[in-house]
Amino acid sequence: MDSKDNFLSKLESYILSINDEYLIGVTNKGIFNRASKDLSSGAGVKITVEEASIKCELPDGNSCSVNEDIQAFKCSCPSRSICKHAVMSYLYIKNHIEEIFGESSSLNGDSSEEMEISKQHEEFSPDYSELLNINLKSIKTALGDREFGNIVKRMEFGLRADIKEDALLQVEFAGEETIKFISVNGEKKKDISIKDSSIVNNALCSCKSKALCRHKAEAVIHYGLYKGTLKKEEVIYLIAKDKIVSKETLESCIKEVRKTLEEIYFTGLARIPESFLDKLEQVSIICHNSDIPSIEKKIKALQGKLRLYINKNASFSVESFRYLLQSIYILTMAMENYSDEKTLGELMGEHKSSYYEIPPIELAAVGASKWITESGYEGTTFYFTVEGFNKWFTYTISRNSSYNNKNSYSRESCPWGIASDIESFSKARVKLINGKINGDFRLSSSENSKGEIIGTTDIQSIYLKDKTFNSWKDLFSAVSNNSGLYFNEREENYNLFLIKPLKFGESSFDKIQQLFKMPLYDEKEECVTIKVKYSINNKSLIEKLERMERMKNYPFMLLTKVYLNETGLTAVPITAYYKNGTLVNLTM
Repeated sequence: MDSKDNFLSKLESYILSINDEYLIGVTNKGIFNRASKDLSSGAGVKITVEEASIKCELPDGNSCSVNEDIQAFKCSCPSRSICKHAVMSYLYIKNHIEEIFGESSSLNGDSSEEMEISKQHEEFSPDYSELLNINLKSIKTALGDREFGNIVKRMEFGLRADIKEDALLQVEFAGEETIKFISVNGEKKKDISIKDSSIVNNALCSCKSKALCRHKAEAVIHYGLYKGTLKKEEVIYLIAKDKIVSKETLESCIKEVRKTLEEIYFTGLARIPESFLDKLEQVSIICHNSDIPSIEKKIKALQGKLRLYINKNASFSVESFRYLLQSIYILTMAMENYSDEKTLGELMGEHKSSYYEIPPIELAAVGASKWITESGYEGTTFYFTVEGFNKWFTYTISRNSSYNNKNSYSRESCPWGIASDIESFSKARVKLINGKINGDFRLSSSENSKGEIIGTTDIQSIYLKDKTFNSWKDLFSAVSNNSGLYFNEREENYNLFLIKPLKFGESSFDKIQQLFKMPLYDEKEECVTIKVKYSINNKSLIEKLERMERMKNYPFMLLTKVYLNETGLTAVPITAYYKNGTLVNLTM
């Protein structure tokens, strides 16, 4: 059999394997219908069988050469993608298959001929196994950390891919892009880079990109998940940034940090000179140069607290200062004993948090808190739950308090284009489209994100496993187990719990310490104490708690920050929930 006969045999098998659905898939219905209409006009098509292709001279004067690879067509028209002339050529060949390839193509011959054609058809049946052999790391390298992170987050948030394997492989993301992979003849490669994949290079994406786009890479990953050759854990693991910090650099930095902490302990707070602020600045620079932002940020915070003490600022808290010292020390211990690079990456943190795209989600707002920092920033944090996630989601508005007056909160606008007041927003159910989120489940105010209020949160349905308690013994265990959060303390969701007291005790106010206290009891008479230090910013919170006691109008559940100290569990309330469906933000 010469090369021309071999080519015709391959083309015949290919023509037998394709159908109208396939041609529509590699183009679109409009191009297919136009090609069919022009072909049925009755004008003739002249065919020339060449060495490795069939040349079709079409009625409109254009000529198109095709073979067993539809992507390899050559047409005289200026189109760079599969055009109607290519479709017309394949349709014409398919409609005149007996004339071109002989009567055996009618499938009415003897059994041996049928077996031969069946064998050829099987030889050219679509094969997408190459997609399963693409190296996952090559996808991350080709896309970059941010785009790969978008894929991972969208996957974690339950992005669904509708996969259809037929004449071509189609991967459709609901309401988004559709990617079509065309089986390519040739040797099937193994453990290849995504950039070297013939199937990916010939793929069609509805975003119109000719090069490798995120959608094609995302489709490859979801196809691997669909086939079971990939696991979610493998993909999620790669989102952790590659660490370039050597063991020697890490140990050197930790040694310097511990030396500084020990100097504070041995010298004593009362005898630390003002020049020690410069020492802390030097240590923070060492942490920055060592690429350990989590410790750098904590050293900066320690420097800020020490400055408050030296300046005799009333907002300075010895307990808070001691807690920060402990958390830094525990963090260095954790880094020394990390089990893998992923854990170390989480402990080391990021200089600037990365935000990733997520598919549409429905948020249930469960309250909000107003806050102000020692450094002069104020803001409002909103708390959300999402069905299927045992996590707190947050969105924070912050600003420098020196640029705002006392009425700034009443004028604050809601994110994502939502027209609502802050109070109503804090108890609304929100549909979020094109949202972005970081590793701490903090939502972004991206201009591309659009939100819509679709109802009000059902108070009775608010629940998060391992974060909702009516037993203080279980709560104590949960707070104790949260020691891991010493490593990556997050302002918004750190030690955040829903607690259900059986009974509220009588409040008291310590005039010397300027501290409001209210005991909360569970069914075993164990106690968690609400403690709020009096200040201008906490005045409203204390007044609401006093009114609650005076009116005997106690909620059935509270959203609180819970801490463990020398005297037991201490709670700082944020939002109160009542059985009649009322939600009260205690700090607003």
